[in-house]
Amino acid sequence: MKFIILLWLLTLFSTQTSANSDNEDIRRTLNNYIQGTSYSYPDKITEAFYTDANLLLENKEKEIWRVPAKEYVNWFKKIILVNIPDALERY
Repeated sequence: MKFIILLWLLTLFSTQTSANSDNEDIRRTLNNYIQGTSYSYPDKITEAFYTDANLLLENKEKEIWRVPAKEYVNWFKKIILVNIPDALERY
């Protein structure tokens, strides 16, 4: 009987650990997507998708069309942030 209880507890804890890990993975993926698309960070958008992923998109002109994640990432340009006061001091 003790063995069954121990086995049950181990199963319960391992399931909980797996669920926490899954939640963290989902949270990280969503943050990468939101930050990447909001601030034009292509590297973060790339991290949010599986390499061969396809997105299904729609707009007014097209009902639904498929866009490979690699192409979607290219819609966002890398932004270079410049500290304006520092840049002005150089000139």
